[in-house]
Amino acid sequence: MVKKNIEGNIPITKRKSFDDNDLINVMNYTTGECIWINPTTSRSWSWGSFASVLQIPFSEIVVIKGQKPAYFTKPYLVILDDDVVEYFNYKDFYKLIVKPDKIDEFYNLSNEDMVEFLNKTTSEVREVIVRLTKQSMKNNTFNDSFKQRLIQSTINEINKKNNENYFDINLFEVFDEE
Repeated sequence: MVKKNIEGNIPITKRKSFDDNDLINVMNYTTGECIWINPTTSRSWSWGSFASVLQIPFSEIVVIKGQKPAYFTKPYLVILDDDVVEYFNYKDFYKLIVKPDKIDEFYNLSNEDMVEFLNKTTSEVREVIVRLTKQSMKNNTFNDSFKQRLIQSTINEINKKNNENYFDINLFEVFDEE
């Protein structure tokens, strides 16, 4: 809901409020297990594998954001509630991630948009894109060899430029996962 300030010129956005105990869906965005242990309470959450989802209290999301913001900004974890994403001002950042159920939208980007997206996003997101692309290739759901090579060469160029990986990724090597 948007309200106007006293002078009437600048709109003020009213944020949705959350109860500390509201359960929020949070997805693992790492290629392996992701564990969070609250440093104060020692309560822990363990996401077993990529794309696994747990419901955690809103108050715990606040703690994670305060203690280890990289969990949500690399991201290692992705908040799946749009209102919470907006509350923490992650909406623009979340445009630069690819959720597993949205990988086809990424593949359907124009070549220029795909390269731009890969250049703007984080190395962790690029790692997930590589994983999802290999799975899609293995399952024969993504067979555009030009775009496969575009993804591979673009990520390798970015990695070299940023000194992020000491080896090139190869989408075409044997893929034995899950």
